[in-house]
Amino acid sequence: MAPLQELTRLITDCRMRLRLVLEGLNEDDLNFRPAPGMNSIGNIVRHIGGGSRMMVGEWIGGIKQVRNREEEFGAPRTTPAEMREILDHEERVWSQVMGTMTEEGLRRVISVPQRKFEGPVESMLINLYRHFNYHTGQIMVYRRIRGHKSPEIPRWY
Repeated sequence: MAPLQELTRLITDCRMRLRLVLEGLNEDDLNFRPAPGMNSIGNIVRHIGGGSRMMVGEWIGGIKQVRNREEEFGAPRTTPAEMREILDHEERVWSQVMGTMTEEGLRRVISVPQRKFEGPVESMLINLYRHFNYHTGQIMVYRRIRGHKSPEIPRWY
């Protein structure tokens, strides 16, 4: 499998798993904090959406994104409708940029001085894959703490 096809498949799978993990959660679940000072699922979803839009939209695709990282973690509450809009927005940006990505584009070197990153687009996408997996696992733990069962997640291996 070509690198672009494999990365696209892996990240698409992560995005699908994130939506499955969020299914059935209500507003109280989204705003639950396991301990004082910890982030809620809503904060984590805001962070995932903001991070993905910056990585893919702005840094890879060159499409200016508005992001307030402090607000992602400082938002007091997130509704299910807001959560869906955050994920839908992230998906639109992903489709716009990755819909035209080529194997050659994966090798293009990008520089993100504020993150001290310089490397190929492929490395940025691998980081995005890691980011999605880490936070999806975190949300899964919160889900279990709240008494929800693990969702049925299709396995591709």
